[in-house]
Amino acid sequence: MLNTRVEVKKMNLTGIVYDYNEKYIWIQTQEDIFKVKADQVSEIKEEVSEAEIFENAILEQGFPCDGFVDGEKEFTYFIKGFTYDISCFLNFENGEFYMDTKHRSFEDRDWNNKKKYKNLNTLIKNVIKWAKK
Repeated sequence: MLNTRVEVKKMNLTGIVYDYNEKYIWIQTQEDIFKVKADQVSEIKEEVSEAEIFENAILEQGFPCDGFVDGEKEFTYFIKGFTYDISCFLNFENGEFYMDTKHRSFEDRDWNNKKKYKNLNTLIKNVIKWAKK
C-alpha cells in the first residue's frame, strides 16, 4: 500500500501513502504529510514508483529534468535550476539519496557540494530549494 496514490474527498486531498496502520493513514502531498482516519480514504488510483514521485515533484515545479536508469532501483537525475545545475543519485534498494550542485556560470568547475540525505522527501525539498535559487 505504500507509494499508492489515494484521495480523501472530505478534505479535498490527493497524495501518496507515506505510512499506515489499522486506524490511520499518513498521506504525503507536495506540501506536507497529513494523518487521516483510514475509513476516510475513499479512492485508490494507481501504484506510483519512488522514481516517479521524485520526477513528478520536480516537473511540477517547472524545472527541466533528465533521468537515467543506473540499475534496477538506481536512478540519476540532472535538473537545470535558475542559477544551479543539480545532480541527484537515488538508490532505493539501499536507501541512499545524494544531491550535488554546480553554479551555472562556472563552466570549468567540477561538482563540489555533494550531500547525502536519509529520505526522499528531504532530498526533494532541497532540490527544489536549490533549483529556485
